[in-house]
Amino acid sequence: MIEVCGQSTVIVGFEDGSLHLYDIDKKFGKNYTLQKATNLYSPYDEFFESNYEHSDAIVGLAARQTEAGMEVLTASREGLLIIWKVGTDDQDDMLHFSADFQLEKTITNAVFTGMGQIAVSTNEGELLTIQVGTDSQNVMSLQHPKAVSQWDSSILDMVAFSQSELLLALDSGEIAHCDLQTGQIRALAVSSL
Repeated sequence: MIEVCGQSTVIVGFEDGSLHLYDIDKKFGKNYTLQKATNLYSPYDEFFESNYEHSDAIVGLAARQTEAGMEVLTASREGLLIIWKVGTDDQDDMLHFSADFQLEKTITNAVFTGMGQIAVSTNEGELLTIQVGTDSQNVMSLQHPKAVSQWDSSILDMVAFSQSELLLALDSGEIAHCDLQTGQIRALAVSSL
């Protein structure tokens, strides 16, 4: 779940691959769940929009502010990455497709880095980067992935905490630091849970 543009609009990715936008002010801040939608608007307008581009669980959801506005990254278990531009309340659609990339791998997470890249982790313990760029017609595109590291265990979670640095949580209990500029990776801790 991420908050959009500091507003009360929240984007949520679900296990069924759907992506939903909510206006939490219209629900007065109460928690609620919503079944898979069959139409675009709920009777109370708290449910803005739904999207079913992903056919498996959304496992990565990230946002970044660019000069052109807010962008949202969704990544699903089946290996599909999509970047969306976030519209404004006065537009008919809140999410506008920008670019996608299909990996032939099971994704466990994805985040934007500060270097114009997406860091992607896989169930096989791979850490990949995908460059976000534009093609010859100035349309956003995602380039072929580059391998950064390979682990013996799956990467469960990751956080970009600087322009080029990630913290990784592995299913082996290890926490690792990765510098994407130098390629240096080091273990920081091992959990004894």
